[in-house]
Amino acid sequence: VGILLAHEARFPAAMLAASQAGHPFVPLDATHPAARLAAIAADAGLAAVVSAGDLLARAASLVPPGMPVIDLAGAAQDVPPPAATDPAAVAMVLYTSGSTGAPKGVFQDHRGLLHDVLQYANAIHLAPDDRLTSLYSPATAGAVRDIWAALLTGAALHIHPPQRGAVALAAFLHAAAPSVFHAVPVVLRHLAATGQVFASLRLGYIAGDRLDAGDVADFFRLAPNALLLTGLGTTEASTIYVQRFIPREPLPTGRIPVGHAMPDRLALLL
Repeated sequence: VGILLAHEARFPAAMLAASQAGHPFVPLDATHPAARLAAIAADAGLAAVVSAGDLLARAASLVPPGMPVIDLAGAAQDVPPPAATDPAAVAMVLYTSGSTGAPKGVFQDHRGLLHDVLQYANAIHLAPDDRLTSLYSPATAGAVRDIWAALLTGAALHIHPPQRGAVALAAFLHAAAPSVFHAVPVVLRHLAATGQVFASLRLGYIAGDRLDAGDVADFFRLAPNALLLTGLGTTEASTIYVQRFIPREPLPTGRIPVGHAMPDRLALLL
């Protein structure tokens, strides 16, 4: 089941609905080019697409005639009992960026998704009173991990589309007062340039690209009460596999190592 929605609260709801019905979900980023979305839809063999509003026509173009396009605005309110699910059944399919060729679909089964989220929640000591940011594209592993980590621990998830700029992001953070900030380094750099301070943060998880000493200094200026965590994972592996907490003092210099293997992981440098 493809999910083509704006980056908002109905995206996690659609993921839950597909899983409860016993179908793998394929998150689709509505801001991506039409050609990429069409290629993903064809490769995944979508049997249905969940969408709403202005995106319904685009959703209909992604599936053959006769395939259902489910409009969330008119969806039935009756919730069937959850389907029995084999832990080894496919839970989702994510697509790589395509920077090394055509985008590749990477599946994750239910057991693997739960294991990945368990590791993430344990790594950041996630608790029901936490408030997470959701800034990543909903079609990425980072976004899926934040969504399911919140759903499975009772934490709050504050969704903010990343295309609105640094000033809007700063205003969002002040209003939401998150405890966990998860972003790529380039977002951190633009946010730091606003000169704002976010005292509510207890943890910054900055990953997805190389982190340098200037990024570390910027983070500790904008989040004076927070710990800083970095790590490395890939869509192809559907998980995080190395991580490192970075000390506030002494401030590191040069490039920042991505860390050591997480529990249950083996990291090899080849």
